[in-house]
Amino acid sequence: ESSAVQTLKVSAVSTSSAVVSWNRVPGATGYRLAWGPTPEFAGQDRPRQLALNSSTTEYKLKNVAHDTEYVLTLYVLFGSVVGPGISATFRTSPLGYVSNFKVTSYTSTSIAVEWSPIVGATEYKLSWYSDDSKPQFQYLDQSVLSHQVKGLNPQSIYTITICAVYGNSEGPDITLSQITCMKWELIFGLFCSKLSFDFILCSCASTLVL
Repeated sequence: ESSAVQTLKVSAVSTSSAVVSWNRVPGATGYRLAWGPTPEFAGQDRPRQLALNSSTTEYKLKNVAHDTEYVLTLYVLFGSVVGPGISATFRTSPLGYVSNFKVTSYTSTSIAVEWSPIVGATEYKLSWYSDDSKPQFQYLDQSVLSHQVKGLNPQSIYTITICAVYGNSEGPDITLSQITCMKWELIFGLFCSKLSFDFILCSCASTLVL
């Protein structure tokens, strides 16, 4: 029987994890798994290694860097003796764009948007601003696929941006623009009391508009 691992597979690769599996080696007392970025991607992550017991034939690598090529090597341990190793390479997925980002409705003071879910995202970051307002943002849970931005200024162009968040990393931005409606009180109630929309109080303003 061979004293080396014959099959080393990498599967279920995502933006931040991958599953490594191999065949069991008879007589082995354990395994040593080492992984790190290939030279082309040096600096994206640090090299790591760990020891595994003899019954382990699968391990999930976590917290690896996105869009990075890794080389991993599995060594067989026979007591204090390190047997031959076998290597494989894999590349993690890039951070994805949020798709189908669109405005569903808007008023003079709000804009409602929605988007499609993206695999691997832990939350979403929604940002918005206009020329006459400060930039604002809000983090939304991964289960949230729509949001109404409130407290906006009438007849203003807002730039709204969304990105998926993957743990501590933010994906690429998707941006759209929308102008809020004119505030109807400015047209039909220029001189109206804000506490009453009585016909008598508003007749002056209505006459002016007509």
